[in-house]
Amino acid sequence: MTKSEMVSRIQKQLGSDGVEIEVPAETIESFVDDALDEIEPYIDETDFISETAGEVVDLSDRDIVDVVRVFSNTHSTGGSQSTIDLFRTRDYSKMMDRSTLPYRISQIEDYIDRAFRYDSNSGKLYLDDYDGEITIEVMKEHAVDNLKDKTNVNWVKKYALALTKESLGRIRGKFQVNSTPYENDGRDIVQEGKEEKRELLDKLEQEGKGFFFMTR
Repeated sequence: MTKSEMVSRIQKQLGSDGVEIEVPAETIESFVDDALDEIEPYIDETDFISETAGEVVDLSDRDIVDVVRVFSNTHSTGGSQSTIDLFRTRDYSKMMDRSTLPYRISQIEDYIDRAFRYDSNSGKLYLDDYDGEITIEVMKEHAVDNLKDKTNVNWVKKYALALTKESLGRIRGKFQVNSTPYENDGRDIVQEGKEEKRELLDKLEQEGKGFFFMTR
C-alpha cells in the first residue's frame, strides 16, 4: 500500500464521500509518517546485501539503520540450506523472537568467532578476519510503500487514523452549532482518537517483538 492510498482510505473512513474532511491530505500524510516512526523500532523485517569483504565496507549509500549479522559466502555441501550458529555482536540471551532459533541460509559461516562493528553515523562497517564475498543482513529505513508485513501496514493506518481523528475533532470543536438537527461531534472524535491511539500503543508494547527494538 502506498502512502497516498493509505491517506485515501483514512479519508474514506472519516466519511469523505459524504462530507468535507477539514484535515488536509498533507497533514494526514504527516500523521502516517508519525505512525511509522512509532512502529519502526518494532519492525523485524530485514534485507540481505552482498559485498566484498575488507577492513572497512562503506554502506553509507544503502539507507541502513543497523547491521544484524555478517556471513561468509562459503557454501555448504550438505544441501541448499544448512543450520548454522548465529554470530552476534550483542547479548541476545533474553530475546524471545526468531533470533533464538537456528538460522537457515544457503551461505553459511565457517567461523563464528569473528567480529564486526557498524558505525551508523558514518555508514561504515568494520570487519575483523573476513575475506572474499560476504552477505550482510541489515535493518533499513522503512517507508510505508515497502512494508512487507500486513500487520505493520494496518497498525500504521490505524494509528494515523487516530491522529487524524484527534486533529479533526479539535478543528470541529472550535465551531458551535446552535440549531437542530445539526450537532458538533468534535469532542467525541477527539476522545475516540485518543482512546484508539492508546490502545494501539499498548498493543504494540505488549505484542511487539521486533528484532531491532530488542537489540538496541
